[in-house]
Amino acid sequence: MFIYFHQSFIDLGAALTNLFQLADEQQIAEGPDAVFLYGLAPERLARFGDVPTVFYETPDGKLVGAVPAGDRFGYFGYLKKMALTLHNIVMMKRGAMPFHGALARVTLRGGTSANVLLMGDTAAGKSESLEALRVMSHDVIRELRVIADDMGSIRLTSTLAAEEDTAARIRKIRPKAKPVRF
Repeated sequence: MFIYFHQSFIDLGAALTNLFQLADEQQIAEGPDAVFLYGLAPERLARFGDVPTVFYETPDGKLVGAVPAGDRFGYFGYLKKMALTLHNIVMMKRGAMPFHGALARVTLRGGTSANVLLMGDTAAGKSESLEALRVMSHDVIRELRVIADDMGSIRLTSTLAAEEDTAARIRKIRPKAKPVRF
């Protein structure tokens, strides 16, 4: 995604680099899946109606988001949430599932590993729960590596897809059978 912001919002635009990695030269050359314009002249958005924010999909599938200039839009939440919404739509179009949560790879001292995803509302304690797990279980956990904290996206791997396929076949044979997750 390419994000352009008006110079009056440079402080907010710079802060966004904490959420998103800057594009490298190859990614720039490939072009974006989405473009977000933050701080456009309001008259440039008038054709889209009275709504202060705009989402649009071009005929070739590119997404465009826009927020007009103005003091009332000088809030980091407008920049962050619009950018994350566009990002999430791009991820869904690529077959991934966006999430709001904390994702970590947990490796036990015995060598067993698993990915743990905690999802929930804002301020529900997702990140704090991972930290508590790390602190309180140091005698059992060898490593707890945070993969995503706040927002991310996941895909089913072929292993998970195979498990889903197996569970579906079992349900056809025994309709009341339910898949079990550990």
